[in-house]
Amino acid sequence: MKKILFCAFLMLAAGFSAVAGLVERTYVCTDRHTYVAGEDVFCSVFCFDGGTGSLSDFSSVAYVELISPEGSAVRVKMALQDGRGAGRLRLPSNLPTGNYRLIAYTALNRNEEDMDYFRGSRVISVYNTLSASRQESVVLDAASAAVAGKDHSYGAAVEGKGRPYGAAAPAGLELEQRGDSLFLRNSGTECLDFCLSLSISDALPDPEGPGLADFLEARSGDRTTLRTDAKLSIPEYEGEIVSIRVPAMYSGVTAVLSGPGLRNDIYSSTVDSTGLVSFYTGNIYGDRDLVFELNSRDVNDDFSLEVLSPFASPELDRDGVPELHLNGSVAEDLKRRSVAMQISRHFGIDEYMDSLQLRPDLLFKGGTMTVYEMDDYTRFPTMRETIVEYVREVHIRRQDGEPVLKVVPGKSFESYSSMLGGNALVLVDGVPVSEHGRVLDLNPALLRRICIYPYDVSTGSCIYSGVVNFISFRGDMAGLQFPGRVRILDFHGVTFPVTVGAAEEDSLSPDYRYTRIWQPLLHLEAGEELELPLGKCGTEELRLELEGVVGRSVAFSTAALLKN
Repeated sequence: MKKILFCAFLMLAAGFSAVAGLVERTYVCTDRHTYVAGEDVFCSVFCFDGGTGSLSDFSSVAYVELISPEGSAVRVKMALQDGRGAGRLRLPSNLPTGNYRLIAYTALNRNEEDMDYFRGSRVISVYNTLSASRQESVVLDAASAAVAGKDHSYGAAVEGKGRPYGAAAPAGLELEQRGDSLFLRNSGTECLDFCLSLSISDALPDPEGPGLADFLEARSGDRTTLRTDAKLSIPEYEGEIVSIRVPAMYSGVTAVLSGPGLRNDIYSSTVDSTGLVSFYTGNIYGDRDLVFELNSRDVNDDFSLEVLSPFASPELDRDGVPELHLNGSVAEDLKRRSVAMQISRHFGIDEYMDSLQLRPDLLFKGGTMTVYEMDDYTRFPTMRETIVEYVREVHIRRQDGEPVLKVVPGKSFESYSSMLGGNALVLVDGVPVSEHGRVLDLNPALLRRICIYPYDVSTGSCIYSGVVNFISFRGDMAGLQFPGRVRILDFHGVTFPVTVGAAEEDSLSPDYRYTRIWQPLLHLEAGEELELPLGKCGTEELRLELEGVVGRSVAFSTAALLKN
């Protein structure tokens, strides 16, 4: 119920949020500055309150786009928490050689008049080593010409001086390499929020572009004017708002959006008078299939729908990216990077990655769940017999001539829906089933377990008296037959936040990665120390980079060379 009231408040607040002074500015750090097409770009996101310059705790999702004058090349979403987020994007193998701008923004920014998405955006260089395609901004120099670009200005030890484009490391941040580990200690008086990258150093030049300190300086004191040419975007406080348009004739119909799997992504809303239905999610992770249902028997089976894109995709002028100079002096380094990219993609780098903590479960918020492992019982031939004989918490009743499942009321129930004998939320592998009779048609032999959650739950506009989740062995919904008012959507959710760790000393896998360590969401309180194992880093010269903020508002960046 609190979620429903909060969503209503957001819709009312959307019209004056920017006028009230809430302005957000988002910056993306990357693990490196140069890549070859086909590699992953690991990102760390900083979202600031444009008025105060401090990390913002408002928006919960950032939109990141890699853009050239030809248009948006890659678009991803990244979850935010207290102004920080992380994720990765894969560069297409056919991406032309050239410089690109990496921009980030929140839903609030789409409400601004003349929003400059490119001011302070990250510039990265991409080299396509398998194709001759390149942007118009690429300049071919003579083979003997010097490489254009920024000089590498790093110290010979971890105490090296700061990058030319930003502020140096803050007083109190101590870095020391001891044995096979790198130690970071915050001996200052304020907390540090930053990202750290350790990558192989080579001769490829960094593109010119602002760092985090320059970004904050350029954005300080920003104010904005609301757009008047379109409906304002609702701020995304809890997570991405997924908007879907259906025929306006279904105005007032309840719609449900869900995703098969163990993460409980289930949301309900109501179609408005224009045919638009908006789901207030807590961020849906990963690229996956979603199930969309219009919950009315009057829906035509051939209805159409459109998932609205949340991306701004601004146009970039031809002179909006700096020139990238190519000459023969970088040929050997590009060859090594090309081989590394191809081998890494073949062997995969998943063994070096760890997922960071995701958002908490928004459906099951506590309490004990009863689990029936089907292999522990004699299997009956029908679901009806299985429920009647074993699942004591669930009763089968008839309502308007149709079978419905109800969880037996008890002390677990607290809201008015239970007192009125409300229906249970029935799921098959996490997908809601509005017609409970379809569950009774399932083959019990295909089920691994039945989970009973004896508490009231809310999915947005609907409240249910308990949850019954039928989980199959294969996670394929056990052959559940959907009615014609259901559509399966190919959905791109927020990327999974990941870290990249060093290879273990006894690892037998070939390690051709150019980024050896990536920590996108480091946080050190005053007096706190962190140890990062360097593992099997080989004999290459490694480039250490850190970028972040002191006390949530003062930017710093530093870089150094580590020698094994």
